[in-house]
Amino acid sequence: SKTPTSYMVEAARLGTLIAEGGHVCVNGGGKLGGMGALNAAVAAHGGVIRGVIHRRWVVDEADFAVSSAGGGSSMRVCDGDDLSERKRALREEAD
Repeated sequence: SKTPTSYMVEAARLGTLIAEGGHVCVNGGGKLGGMGALNAAVAAHGGVIRGVIHRRWVVDEADFAVSSAGGGSSMRVCDGDDLSERKRALREEAD
């Protein structure tokens, strides 16, 4: 990953805090870079991830962080000609 180590460390710290606080982590659901570090820490600490992605970016579902996350985690794949459906879905999943 080209993501700076300091960013990865802070993303993991945030993921730990999200999980320990009992919050749900809503994002793109990826395993790489800062998002991957965040999601890995959420999963490692028993947290829940709600991934939201547009179908055009789905290559291999094994790339989704939710595949290794705990119960209650899910991945939502959105359709549409642009990203408005994904943005709407992200808002719906957030509190």
